[in-house]
Amino acid sequence: MVGTIASVADMSTLVTLVQLFNVKPEIANIPSLMMGSTLQFLGNRQVVYRSNGVVKLQLFTFICGELLSLSMNATGYYLLVTHTSIHYALARPIVSAVIFTCFSYPLWRYIFSHSHFGNQMK
Repeated sequence: MVGTIASVADMSTLVTLVQLFNVKPEIANIPSLMMGSTLQFLGNRQVVYRSNGVVKLQLFTFICGELLSLSMNATGYYLLVTHTSIHYALARPIVSAVIFTCFSYPLWRYIFSHSHFGNQMK
């Protein structure tokens, strides 16, 4: 549910910026990713993992991971949009799915459930 909400907000931001405000897709990609990341942190911490860990430490680690994820998403998206004929709206979920599966999900799970972040191990 959290992922769906974050993804809808992310893609809605992307399409709105491109279609209504004529922002280039590769530029609009960045604020839309930031919107999704914000919702992911809040939702994962409060709803998915129900974490009681140290919020400052979790937030710092999450931001570092998201900056890396953001750069991977932006690079992959830029490459697909500028070097292939894949439509910008289709390129986004392709790149995001790969980065989520291989990087973001494992990192979030570690951050919100690992005892080094002050979480109670269940």
